[in-house]
Amino acid sequence: MKFKVLSQTDTQQRSAGATSTFCLRVIEIEGSVSPGMSFIAYCTHHPFEVWVRAVEKYETNITICCETTWPVYEEMFDLAVIDSTGLFRKDRFFYDHDNRYSVTAL
Repeated sequence: MKFKVLSQTDTQQRSAGATSTFCLRVIEIEGSVSPGMSFIAYCTHHPFEVWVRAVEKYETNITICCETTWPVYEEMFDLAVIDSTGLFRKDRFFYDHDNRYSVTAL
């Protein structure tokens, strides 16, 4: 699965080792996101696993609700492109600052 995060909402930040929950408004680029899937995200150079717990689709709007044991802060995922099939960090998680995927955060 590959998707771009438009915005992050409902962040419940926890300390390291506890569960943080948040929702992401996304556009799917390749494949589709479904509950039970996981992906690797990064905080600076630290990788951490994120689990998709729920997916809500309404017309072209897709919201995924996630959890992780890593502390998550507001806007951490805004404009991130996530590819669960990527082999290296630069492929798995990067910020789309040059808007290659043509949709900006709202």
